Amino acid sequence: MCLGSPCYMIEPGGTDFALPATLTIYYDEGDLHGVDENSITIHRGDGVSWSPVATTVHAADNIATAQITHLSDYAIMVDTGSGEESGVFAALAVGRTISHMEQSITMTMDLIAARLDSVYSPCTPTFPRQADSVKCNQYLLDWDGTTQVQQYSYFDIYDLDFLVPGQTYTFNIYGNSQVPSLTESVVFPDPVALLATPEPGAQLSLSEGFTATWWTGGGASTVRFVLMEGEDTTAVTFETSDDGTHVFTPAQLSSLDPGEYGLVMIHQVTQAIDAAGYDSRSFVWARVLNMVQINLQ
Repeated sequence: MCLGSPCYMIEPGGTDFALPATLTIYYDEGDLHGVDENSITIHRGDGVSWSPVATTVHAADNIATAQITHLSDYAIMVDTGSGEESGVFAALAVGRTISHMEQSITMTMDLIAARLDSVYSPCTPTFPRQADSVKCNQYLLDWDGTTQVQQYSYFDIYDLDFLVPGQTYTFNIYGNSQVPSLTESVVFPDPVALLATPEPGAQLSLSEGFTATWWTGGGASTVRFVLMEGEDTTAVTFETSDDGTHVFTPAQLSSLDPGEYGLVMIHQVTQAIDAAGYDSRSFVWARVLNMVQINLQ
């Protein structure tokens, strides 16, 4: 995918509508790089990823419209083709999600995933491809074509935290006529970044702000924080250095209403994949997500 328009930040972000509103974005045919206008799709961004929105293209007027119920970032994106020139796009990941709950209980869940696409599509796959098989170390990844994000994945419900800090995880993609064979490695962070404060259920002040602290993980220079209002709604996103502390100022929180929020801390080590037959934007990463519910008043 590529951008077919500027990115529009519609404020105040996070606002929901009781009734849908029509969003209209104009585009320049010259920005489409010869791609059919009917492939245009408006996407919504949440600061972390982009999601497609049902779109109507009015080619005669060079506009695209969509019915939206939420204010956020929006942009036109277009399919860049079958990928013959740029190669297969690969997103390979080893990740851990740490959920912090009350009574000092934490739940950990590890996941290994591999997504292959015929075009550059960093979020939802456009034209997913399948290899003959995909392994990561001793783990054989299963193909899941039933979900929106069609990918290979492995997790163990009997051993939720099977990833080993400091260990190298090597992906082996056994290719075919559509997917080149590939071997790529990434080191899982050691130590694992672990959120210390705020504690689960903490009552925090919008007018005074608050401080997040964590035990830093290895291998990353930045950490991203996301405040979630509801399950899929990003309210605020910040990026900071991996120095173990970040102050959320009243000004940064000024757009938020009092209520319950999910605070997500993302510590990610990313390496580019440079291999024949693969899009240069392909990557392999090791990521740790810390999640905690807080109350802002």
